[in-house]
Amino acid sequence: MASETIEIQPLAQSPDCTVAVPGSKSYTNRALLVAALAQGRSRLSGALFSDDTDYMFQALGKLGVEIEADAQAAQFEVKGNGGHIPVAGAELY
Repeated sequence: MASETIEIQPLAQSPDCTVAVPGSKSYTNRALLVAALAQGRSRLSGALFSDDTDYMFQALGKLGVEIEADAQAAQFEVKGNGGHIPVAGAELY
């Protein structure tokens, strides 16, 4: 098998592009919890929507956290509760 050499030329100018990195399940779940405990409203952008993040979303809702999900925009909007969870107990998955 013959080896072929390909010369790589440097770019004439810097590339003009945008790279969208997929969200992380772990980061999304952690950010949801932190936003629920924070003071005020938080918008999480670039969130990953998966089974695990859906379970977290549902659990926070059952615990009284005001939370909205927009999978199309990969965003969550969370009303923080200043360090406490509104509901004392709930059955969670």
